[in-house]
Amino acid sequence: MIDASFSLGLPVNSDANDLRDGMRDLDPTFEIGPMVRYYLWKSKDERHFFNIEMPYRAVYATNLTYVDHVGYYSIPYLNYLSKASEETFGWSIDISLGFQYGSQGFHNRFYAVDSQNVRTDRKYFHSVSGYSGTQFAALIAKRINDVLIMPFFRYDYLDGAVYNKSPLYKNPHYNNVS
Repeated sequence: MIDASFSLGLPVNSDANDLRDGMRDLDPTFEIGPMVRYYLWKSKDERHFFNIEMPYRAVYATNLTYVDHVGYYSIPYLNYLSKASEETFGWSIDISLGFQYGSQGFHNRFYAVDSQNVRTDRKYFHSVSGYSGTQFAALIAKRINDVLIMPFFRYDYLDGAVYNKSPLYKNPHYNNVS
């Protein structure tokens, strides 16, 4: 099955980030492209699934006065999905493991240091395309009337990413709980 894939990226305020101090702020991004979804297994009652999803998205930066193509991003991942049921008290489950890849332009948007931004503690750096890290995500969801409750956890392990020699790269561990 082929679907559409979308994602949004928040702006980066360089003054609020010690590693980017004095560099230009980064405008928000949006990503759009196709996603191939292939089901490896479905339970007989079609409430539990294992699938592979492979999005490939073009990335654009904008502040709504311009749109600039930044590069490409992909994160093929393996999912376990479980639909809400009485046994789970109406909660659905989604657990995924993915391997991130980005183009040179995508990585340089976040990790490049051009000559005008070099300082004694921040050397020149430009990235290449390739591996961007591994991502694990888990979420549960429940709909109560018109309200959707969806707490989630996401952890990215970035060690081995092609940009990890950048002076803007700080930590191989990134997590988000909401």
